[in-house]
Amino acid sequence: MVRLPNVLRDSMITAFRQIVCERNEIIPFLHQAEWWAATDGARILDVEADDGVDVRLSDNTVVRRALAPRHGGRARVVADLGAFKIGKSFGAAIWAAAFAAIPHARVQLIGLEYDICEPEFTYIVEALLSSRDGKPPLISKYSSLQNRPRDGRMYLDLDNGARFEAKSWERKDTLKGKEIDCFVYCEAYMLTGMEVFTDFSQNLRARDGFAVFPTTPDRPWVQEFHDC
Repeated sequence: MVRLPNVLRDSMITAFRQIVCERNEIIPFLHQAEWWAATDGARILDVEADDGVDVRLSDNTVVRRALAPRHGGRARVVADLGAFKIGKSFGAAIWAAAFAAIPHARVQLIGLEYDICEPEFTYIVEALLSSRDGKPPLISKYSSLQNRPRDGRMYLDLDNGARFEAKSWERKDTLKGKEIDCFVYCEAYMLTGMEVFTDFSQNLRARDGFAVFPTTPDRPWVQEFHDC
């Protein structure tokens, strides 16, 4: 198995995310676009610009905001904290779907139980495999698909070797010893604390991977994200 260099992978996920959004007619809300930009090594300014990025405001209007380089480059650990039904799961899923362009990519969705990962997993599958307005899906062929949270079988294998898989924290031993491009911690507040990341961060190091925490800030340990 030949893997792409990490720098090339990062550029490709940025480019393919734009394709995912265009095909699915998605314009992210500002809070989603801000952390997406951070993982791209950029920050969104409160200034409109013709060559910027389209974002949707809370009143549903769309504006094009200027981008600037982010100090420190691409953010590798990000959190999207917000109230219930604000689009955290959807934003994380569309962001993660961009890894479909990467041969042999490994993306794991981690929840307290499998069904907690179901929204993100379903959004990923729909963004990649669904037809829209007569247009063919982005991914027309895949090796296997299971979406059975009750049986602990939730994965999508693409023909290029990329794999999206849901994992239960209750079976955390299955997370050990694997190289991963991205962890998405679904409703992270339900988990035990930052050890869900620190105990397995070595899985990300070889691939200089990402950890994303889309969560309602309903537990004291989530305060650590506010303090960063």
